[in-house]
Amino acid sequence: MNTQPEIKITPETWIVSDTHFFHINIGKYCNRPENWQDMIIENWNRLVSPDDDVLHLGDYCFGSKDNVQQILAT
Repeated sequence: MNTQPEIKITPETWIVSDTHFFHINIGKYCNRPENWQDMIIENWNRLVSPDDDVLHLGDYCFGSKDNVQQILAT
């Protein structure tokens, strides 16, 4: 018997990874613009609705629990 939850991908599903919030050096490593964190947040808030499903596959945030909570609050 399969006990894994079924994940349905719909047009309301977003798949993302490697946002690296608060990873200061990622901007240099990946040639990101100076305001890359703000850009991600602004685009996310503009495109992703509260009813959408988001699958974040990893490398979300670097640092402390407070950093994670700060990003989730925006």
